[in-house]
Amino acid sequence: MDERIFEAFEERESHIRDHLGSPVPSRHLGPRAFFADLKSATADISRGRRTISLVPGNPFDCLAFDRVALVLKAIPNFDATKEEIEHVAVDFGIRELLDRYIYSLSGGEALKLALAKSAIEQPKMEQLAIVTPWNSLSYDGHQYLQKLNSIYTRDGKKSELLSLRGDTDFEAVDVEASAPHVRFGIEVANLKIPLTDPDRVTALPTAIFSDFSDRDLKSPCRLFGSNGQGKSLFAKALAGVIDHSGVVTIKGRNSARARLIFQDVSGQMLLSASSLEIELQENTAAATYQEILAGAIIQTAPELAPRVQGNNLLAIKLKMIAARVTNSPMALILDEPDWGLTKVQAFELVRATIDLCNKVGTPILVITHRQWFDRLFHSQIDFSRRLLNRKGDMLIDMVRTA
Repeated sequence: MDERIFEAFEERESHIRDHLGSPVPSRHLGPRAFFADLKSATADISRGRRTISLVPGNPFDCLAFDRVALVLKAIPNFDATKEEIEHVAVDFGIRELLDRYIYSLSGGEALKLALAKSAIEQPKMEQLAIVTPWNSLSYDGHQYLQKLNSIYTRDGKKSELLSLRGDTDFEAVDVEASAPHVRFGIEVANLKIPLTDPDRVTALPTAIFSDFSDRDLKSPCRLFGSNGQGKSLFAKALAGVIDHSGVVTIKGRNSARARLIFQDVSGQMLLSASSLEIELQENTAAATYQEILAGAIIQTAPELAPRVQGNNLLAIKLKMIAARVTNSPMALILDEPDWGLTKVQAFELVRATIDLCNKVGTPILVITHRQWFDRLFHSQIDFSRRLLNRKGDMLIDMVRTA
């Protein structure tokens, strides 16, 4: 697979928009917005204008239909049989997801579905282009990238990886965890998260968490596990942004909830830079925290000075983190913080955020598949799941491993 390297998220997105096109218009930000543009998008495809199969950085951008099976069934100009869909689903590790709603998928599960979709449409495509998948895909999922690449290259078709600087460098950065660190506890009891489509009354599988209690965790703490193991579900429940029953809390903290920087940055970008600027202007503490974060990054990586201000993705993430650390939250959670950043940008952002949280006494939890940050963590919780019944209910275990 050929690699094309970009120095910034914005540069890569411009290249995709100007040279590759997209399965849907570039302004699309998620499945809900898709149908407004569906007619024109499919018209372009039917006229043969789309010859590149693009797996985008946010895989939800190319998944328009409500259920997984329909994504594979309803690819324009293709008529995949049920047997073909089953075969591809098995090949890309999504067989058990076929009846699930798109909205209930994790980022890694959505990416595997996007890869499977690209495999089905290969006969009528001339080229494959994959936007850096490493932040969403756990290590055991790399096999699916290799499989899709071989499906295209065996027929002599071009295959290209659109990377940000450092994306294919998997080595941990040789920087030790900072000290001192914040001690905290986590308690989970009878936690159940029903995966119900918000627009329907149809009951979907329920994520049931085993009870977990640990009062001596050290921050920063890594939440680790393969795709679809419940890490982001746990984070959303802890932050109070998803319906759930039972108890999930940070022990010893008076704040009502944790604050979460979502994995789906496309949704966060709907929060315009101007609204963040207004929030920072009105909140002295947030503005101060932004300056501290920017200063820490410049001190250790002076080449990033032009990118810690303005409307680029790194600067927007700094502003969002600064706004969320104010008011002493129960904890700060970073879900795949490397999304859209180069290796240097991502590492310096996470290190600066850890140092800030240590100074203000806020525990920080990080969900990541990257080895880049391995030496920054003081503790780790592993997530694993197993299916309980044919309905698809799943039991999720949390185990402290470090």
